[in-house]
Amino acid sequence: MEKHLFFLPGNTPEELIWSDELAKSQLNLLGITQNKIDECIDKINRTNNFKEKFKIYATYIHSTEVNSTQILSEQKRFVIAFANSESDNLTIIKELLTRIVNT
Repeated sequence: MEKHLFFLPGNTPEELIWSDELAKSQLNLLGITQNKIDECIDKINRTNNFKEKFKIYATYIHSTEVNSTQILSEQKRFVIAFANSESDNLTIIKELLTRIVNT
């Protein structure tokens, strides 16, 4: 079992891909006021639930209550950014996948 069982870093996929910096920059790119960005980030920082962080973020991006499709759309942006990053977690995942393929 230990030879073939691997775990990704982080507790949830949402935690793995979340980035405060990306959230701030996307909100800024959409022309959202600094007061609204600060309000959004404050709400995000008050929760440890990464699914909730994405819901809060998507609500500010879409300026309305959001559904699961809209949240997933925003999560995809974070996945793309994560995949294009040079984060330590991405390196760990690449190493795990290489070990899986080679076992």
